[in-house]
Amino acid sequence: MLKITDFGVAEALDMFSPEDTCYTGQGSPAFQPPEIANGAEQFSGIKVDIWSSGVTLYNMTTGRYPFEGDNVYRLLEAIGRGEPAPPPQNLAPTLQCLLIHMLKRNPDERPSVQEIRRHDWVRSRPP
Repeated sequence: MLKITDFGVAEALDMFSPEDTCYTGQGSPAFQPPEIANGAEQFSGIKVDIWSSGVTLYNMTTGRYPFEGDNVYRLLEAIGRGEPAPPPQNLAPTLQCLLIHMLKRNPDERPSVQEIRRHDWVRSRPP
């Protein structure tokens, strides 16, 4: 099992609260979701993590990032529009589907952690 973590910009949340609203957007620009790139003052910490995990998975499986810009401002502008580069056709269709779902512009349309764990690509075994 591979686990990836970065606590450099962690925000403490009350683990007993059903609320996961965050008020600070930090971290590497390439991993910022559209809501932060567009200047939202509060956002779901879990949905931000789903987005960032989608960017990480996209990069690990393609060697590229889903958004590009020749400087940080153009990168954030591209992310804010929320139109990632389509996953390459040589990826498994189930992986393409997962990446598209994790990188939805609208945070409410992104999968939950439980949905990701049940996704066909996550549950599949390598050949």
